[in-house]
Amino acid sequence: MDRIRIEHYAGDDANAHAFVGIGFHLWFSYETCVAFATKGYVVVSENAWSTTTGRHIGCIPHDKRHRIPLEEFEAKLRKFLDAHGLIG
Repeated sequence: MDRIRIEHYAGDDANAHAFVGIGFHLWFSYETCVAFATKGYVVVSENAWSTTTGRHIGCIPHDKRHRIPLEEFEAKLRKFLDAHGLIG
């Protein structure tokens, strides 16, 4: 059975956490997924939320020039979650 661990990625901020599984990461700000990674690539949404979420996104290791609009991010996230059996 695959194991998933939870990590905080923005210092001591308990509202910035990542779910790390075998072959993937899901980064959250509060309860909102803002980025994911698998197989050597990272997909990050532009900040469509608060200043704090913007700070959380800035702590994710990626090139900020490659952030994508929220609607595009959500479509890619749905495909990613489906491909990994994380949604039905």
